[in-house]
Amino acid sequence: MRFGGVIFSVACILVIAATVNALVSGFENEISIGETPQEFSFTVENTSAYRKPVSFSLNFPTRTQLIEQPRFIEGHDTADLKLLIFPELESEGSTRNATILIDLAGDKAEKTLTIHYLSLDRCPIETTLTTLPQSGIKVRLENQSFKEKTVHLEEIKGIPGDWEVKRETFMLAPYSSSEKEIEVTKNSPFSGEAELVFTCNGGSFSEKTALEHENQGVFAGLTIITSLGESGFSGMD
Repeated sequence: MRFGGVIFSVACILVIAATVNALVSGFENEISIGETPQEFSFTVENTSAYRKPVSFSLNFPTRTQLIEQPRFIEGHDTADLKLLIFPELESEGSTRNATILIDLAGDKAEKTLTIHYLSLDRCPIETTLTTLPQSGIKVRLENQSFKEKTVHLEEIKGIPGDWEVKRETFMLAPYSSSEKEIEVTKNSPFSGEAELVFTCNGGSFSEKTALEHENQGVFAGLTIITSLGESGFSGMD
């Protein structure tokens, strides 16, 4: 019995020694996701002195996309797993669990992630403005949401009162983009900043660009690229 007890104790020590070869850090147990895909990541550490293969088994209630996935981790080193979690119409307004199984050369750990899929209908649009010689402004809108969006160009503030602007409407499917040239009839000289005002889902957002127009008809501008997240949208929830 004593000999068997020694064997059992040694076996336990070996198992414990094996299980500490992988440490997981930076793992959030609970997150909330709105209309746009959200990045999720955590770190796996190989505490042994040897290079080891690592694999991950993902079980999520909605679609995911891997951004960074290590295949091996060097001894006494770390590696990150990064992925995008996509919201979907079926999950909106619900709370669901996801599981991730981490396998470092046979040393396994399972983590559970609770995901709150928020019910939102805002206007997370990425806007790119480019001024065009002699014509107007090129507007590119990219819908970051899994929902369809309709965006209207309502006005351009800051320009002379005798300038004429053609209003446009952008119909954006989920995760799609649309690009249009906004016709601007410039009837007088101007050098300054113009603000394009858009409406969407009962709220509004705006982007600014520098414009210059001389009597000779020379038109110069500045290209700006800005990203408008959900927090930059002004309107009703």
